[in-house]
Amino acid sequence: MARTRLKATSATKSPELAAARERGWAKAGDPERRRKIAEAKRGKPRPEHVIEAMREGRTGKPHSEETRREMSEAHKKRGTRPPKAGRPWTAKQDALLGKVPDELIARKSGRPVSAVVNRRQKLRIEKYSVWD
Repeated sequence: MARTRLKATSATKSPELAAARERGWAKAGDPERRRKIAEAKRGKPRPEHVIEAMREGRTGKPHSEETRREMSEAHKKRGTRPPKAGRPWTAKQDALLGKVPDELIARKSGRPVSAVVNRRQKLRIEKYSVWD
């Protein structure tokens, strides 16, 4: 055990090792070398463990404004909606807003009453009243 520690201590203080480490770092950052590596990897799928590590590294972190804008544009271009956007409202459902009670629309559409109220307010439609 002491012998290993002695080797490790002497190795970190060795001028030859320090010089070799500097050369290695310089070569690792060489733009031409990085270009060749990137070119070799281009078009090849990443290993599953790398994808999982990237997913775990991103979990819980907010997307940048630019990334959110790009994702939004991609959804619009494909004609898809992100899952959290919910079901789209139909023209028929929109036409009922303000003409019948919110609770009835919620029951018929299978949405929470709060979603119906939010949609009605977003479209600036007055609440249904029996007296009108």
